Amino acid sequence: MDIPNLIEKNKVKNRRIPLLNILFILLLISGSILVGFFLGRGQKKDFGDILGEEKKMSLQENKDLIPSPGFVLRTMTSGAEKTMQETIKRFTTVITDTASKSAENISNVLFDSTVGTVLKQINNLPQKQQEDIRRNICK
Repeated sequence: MDIPNLIEKNKVKNRRIPLLNILFILLLISGSILVGFFLGRGQKKDFGDILGEEKKMSLQENKDLIPSPGFVLRTMTSGAEKTMQETIKRFTTVITDTASKSAENISNVLFDSTVGTVLKQINNLPQKQQEDIRRNICK
């Protein structure tokens, strides 16, 4: 057996398989289109039995179906008011939380920078002076 001949035969077989698949798919698609065309041609499209009788509406009846501009405006205004109230409520909550956290952080910073510094200096003093200061503070 010659290896180049085997490779050439495999190439020919590999080309036939995709070609047959494509041909089969095209045949299925064209068949389904033709069947749909012939079945749809013979049917009369009458939906009166399903949907009921056709009714013509007068101009006044058509106007009754359309909501008045006042109704639409009131609906939109009430929706906008509700949205604004919710937004203001959430905004107020966020601001209140932020302000309380900021006040707490400021008090911590002030304490650390003032009283904390004094306490560090007291701790640097000799033991007897530390005890005198503690006695005077606790009186």
